Amino acid sequence: MDESSVSDCSGKSRVLNTEKVTTPISYKSKRLYSLFGFLSLNGESVSKSTQKCKKEDFLEFLQEVRLANSQKTLVIVLDNASIHKAKVVKESCANNRIILVYLPPYSPNLNPIEYCWKDVKKRLSQFYQMIGKELETKGQEITQEFLNSRRDSYTKNWRQKFCILLND
Repeated sequence: MDESSVSDCSGKSRVLNTEKVTTPISYKSKRLYSLFGFLSLNGESVSKSTQKCKKEDFLEFLQEVRLANSQKTLVIVLDNASIHKAKVVKESCANNRIILVYLPPYSPNLNPIEYCWKDVKKRLSQFYQMIGKELETKGQEITQEFLNSRRDSYTKNWRQKFCILLND
């Protein structure tokens, strides 16, 4: 589980060139929104877009994950962001059969959903003409599509690493 911020301003691209080329870009809007994603190994993956990335937004997302996976005790692997460690979040998880497992600090390589964020942002760059709510909706749709269709490829290395650890 993780979250990622997306802006409706085009990102910069770098290419090899012998001359310095600068292209002025004017932005119609400069809006930031967040995408939450839950990549499930054996249940329903869930995504959501929000205007903010606060503990209340994260708690609301956790409730959606719980509803989509209501029959199971959930073990959720996530980073050490402050919204993940908020007291209200921990209390809600304890009351809803959700076990939080925190990754070591500065180890995004251990979180398979990071591959999804890379792919989502690459795909979203094709929709540079969209702004605001339209882009936010497209981002959530693309995230859900990738979580569902690429789950096995995103989690392959992770499953291999941790199955070895569990078998030792």
